[in-house]
Amino acid sequence: MSLDIPLPLTPIAEEASHLLEYLESEVRVPHWQIIIKLAITTGMRRSKLYGLEFKHFDYKKSIVHVEQALTYSKDDGYQVQKLEMGIYQQIIEMLLFRKL
Repeated sequence: MSLDIPLPLTPIAEEASHLLEYLESEVRVPHWQIIIKLAITTGMRRSKLYGLEFKHFDYKKSIVHVEQALTYSKDDGYQVQKLEMGIYQQIIEMLLFRKL
């Protein structure tokens, strides 16, 4: 028995490249440039992206320290959760200053 479930669409490299080119010209909302570039180039989940703070960016070494995530629950609302060392802590090479 086969199920006709459509596969989720994923951006192809060309589409991602066009989006990155467009972001370079966008000056009104520069914070979106960083978030979208990190999402495309690293595959980082939304909760981890939203948990980033300026102190997590090491521009000299070109890395981002992912140490926390922004989570939501109906009972507690939005909360910043520290990620466990070794399992979820990641150091991601920053690709936002490089051309794809």
